Amino acid sequence: MPKQITEIRQFLQIARRKDARSVKIKKNGTSTKFKIRCSTYLYTLIMADKSKAEKLKQSLPAQGILATLAALVQPAISSESNFAGYHAEADQEIRQFLQIARRKDARSVKIKKNGTSTKFKIRCSTYLYTLIMPDKSKAEKLKQSLPPSLQKKEI
Repeated sequence: MPKQITEIRQFLQIARRKDARSVKIKKNGTSTKFKIRCSTYLYTLIMADKSKAEKLKQSLPAQGILATLAALVQPAISSESNFAGYHAEADQEIRQFLQIARRKDARSVKIKKNGTSTKFKIRCSTYLYTLIMPDKSKAEKLKQSLPPSLQKKEI
């Protein structure tokens, strides 16, 4: 059940609660929506000021609940946040991404290599799922562990 919050302090208090599972950030042309999934409610804060939204994004707790969906409308698995505590949360994201790759509706994967990171984009019937790997060795292992039935395109 959703609830809309208007105060930033109240939103940050909810983000620090133990039952806060994930934070999703959706940006559109005029506003930024912050959504926190807790055990009973989905809390939403809508901000029109982009500078305040950026400050709020930086002040959110990074205890594995930040899943950034900046500028994407489709659901995505994103590891764009800085990984100081990389291992546990990143490994869980990799496992989840591989489960998506094994689904029947997964058609193709595009692998884009930048200088610093590698992006894996899986096209399924409804959504495009994205995983960004900053570690090149893990990206190579992930590439090898993708199912052979998936059409692979390296860009």
